[in-house]
Amino acid sequence: MRTMRGASRAAFVAGAVLMAAGVACGPPPPMPTAAATTALDTRSIDARLQGGWRLQAYRPDVPLEPMLQLLLSQQMQSMVVRFEAGRLRADSATMHVDRAYCVTYAAGPYFKLQSPDSAGAMVESNATMSEDGQTIAFRTESEPWRGSGTLVRSR
Repeated sequence: MRTMRGASRAAFVAGAVLMAAGVACGPPPPMPTAAATTALDTRSIDARLQGGWRLQAYRPDVPLEPMLQLLLSQQMQSMVVRFEAGRLRADSATMHVDRAYCVTYAAGPYFKLQSPDSAGAMVESNATMSEDGQTIAFRTESEPWRGSGTLVRSR
């Protein structure tokens, strides 16, 4: 029994020495900072945004007057929004929008997007991309576009 204990102890010591030698080969990689993680998430979301998205739904916080509501209704299912290299382009039979955009923050599937409108005012949205990358639920916080909606990946 003493030999078994001695052999076990020797194996344990040998294993510990080998593990220590492995650790001594180089320092452990640094832990990513919150800023580095956010920057990585921002680049990842921006890459996943690229391409076409169809406006599936939009609900303004304040009910629209009848003519504007009719115009909004015409955009549903027909407007395609494209994100390409820092440009947001939205097209339908009755509207065309072409402006810059920027993802300002991201953490996993959640992100914030800013885009100046034609008058120079900043339109800000908070959004969540689905795990499969096929749907974006968004909430626009800027007047006069305050409301919630959904974009689905267009084919």
